[in-house]
Amino acid sequence: MTFLKSKFFFLLLTLLFSSCKIYYKTSDVDSKLKGAVQNVNTNCNDVLSKLKTLQGSYASMTCPSETDPFKTASKLSTEVASGQKEIAGMQKTVNDAYGSFTQYTKGKDKIASGTEEWKKFKTTKKLVKSTMKSLQSKGEATIEKATAFNAYIIKEIVPKVQVCETKTYLSNVEKTMPDFPKVKQELSAHLKKYTLQLSLFEKKVGGTHPNEMQQLHDDLKKLKDETPLLDQIQQELTKAISDFKSATVHKEQIYSCSTDWSIVNNCNTSLGKVQSDLNGLQSRIQATVNHMQSVIDSVK
Repeated sequence: MTFLKSKFFFLLLTLLFSSCKIYYKTSDVDSKLKGAVQNVNTNCNDVLSKLKTLQGSYASMTCPSETDPFKTASKLSTEVASGQKEIAGMQKTVNDAYGSFTQYTKGKDKIASGTEEWKKFKTTKKLVKSTMKSLQSKGEATIEKATAFNAYIIKEIVPKVQVCETKTYLSNVEKTMPDFPKVKQELSAHLKKYTLQLSLFEKKVGGTHPNEMQQLHDDLKKLKDETPLLDQIQQELTKAISDFKSATVHKEQIYSCSTDWSIVNNCNTSLGKVQSDLNGLQSRIQATVNHMQSVIDSVK
């Protein structure tokens, strides 16, 4: 009889414990899980930020990758980008898992052990923990590759590639562009002066010095003809700057290894022509003025 009582007692205990559940506050579970997810996000963002810094501006160079050093640089860049993508994927997986957790525990103050919600939570917790571990090794490996990539760029690419900062380029062009109003003012002053000089010369000695008179008339015409040429040169400068601005919209830098470098070359060629044409025009003006003055002085 005693044996039967004992057997019944143990059977009762087994039934009681098998039906016993442990309850956890959802807010407590959420707090711990959220902390772990935030830790993953912080680590991911830190790694991705370091990778971006190490990669520098190479991605925006758009250099051809058929030959070295650009071929090797492209290969290293691809390896780093692959690591970045994997790290970003880990981050998304963890955040998606946490988002799912907030959905299946929505409106629940407690989570009971052994329930479907509890099983899902354990899976989420395990995923976050394993991701944190994988992130450390993947982050270190990718940063190491990015460091090697950065060193290669500094040694092999930077010395060979020129860069044009488009805003700085335009600023320098505007600072050094010719003072067309001043040139026009000087030309206008010459025209006014020698038109008057010619009139006085003609009244005074025009009848006795027809050859000199003709030379002065010819020279005055040359000065007048320079005015539309000066306007044309100024228009060419305006067009060169406008074309550069249009071609570099959304382009902060242009690299000499890129096909976009032709934009810089074309503008430089146009600016060089403008300066050359203007120098020639000013030289002609000065030569004409000197000749007119010498003719006038020769008959005094």
